[in-house]
Amino acid sequence: MRALSKREARLVALLILVGALVVAGWVVVQPLLEGFNERAAARRQLAERYAANRRLIGAVPRLEREAQRRDEALARFVTPALDAGAASDLLRQRVQAAISSVGGDFRGTEDVPAPARTVVTRASLRVNASQLGRLIAQLENGRPLLNVIALTVSADDALVTGHATYLDVQLELSLAYHPNPKS
Repeated sequence: MRALSKREARLVALLILVGALVVAGWVVVQPLLEGFNERAAARRQLAERYAANRRLIGAVPRLEREAQRRDEALARFVTPALDAGAASDLLRQRVQAAISSVGGDFRGTEDVPAPARTVVTRASLRVNASQLGRLIAQLENGRPLLNVIALTVSADDALVTGHATYLDVQLELSLAYHPNPKS
């Protein structure tokens, strides 16, 4: 093997230096740059999550108002009750109070089988025609809303006297309830 000239030796040294720089770039610089890029991506992701959380936190008052509106709307149609028995008691009390407030004669109630989360009561009463109108209006406008399933009116007095002084009425009413352990 012959000795390298000065020029060739410099060229080989330069190639070794370039090779060492390339290896150093792969071994040292490339992982550093990848680490910087990964951390920058993580920072962008955290910044996006922070912005999304701030929007969510900003929406909390609006969501609370919406939930309150929904609860108020639900209270219009559904009564909170511990169970079906408690809801049935509430319905009977409401019907009895309405009958008494119009001056009618309350004769009693009877529970009727009902679908889930609903109670049905059949109430018997004796009223005159104007009292019946006021009773229906009062039940219709109360909250939570009641459904009148059946209304049966008989006027047995009309056979004897020729006109109906008092009406024997049977009302079948339903009330939706929502199980609420706080009730």
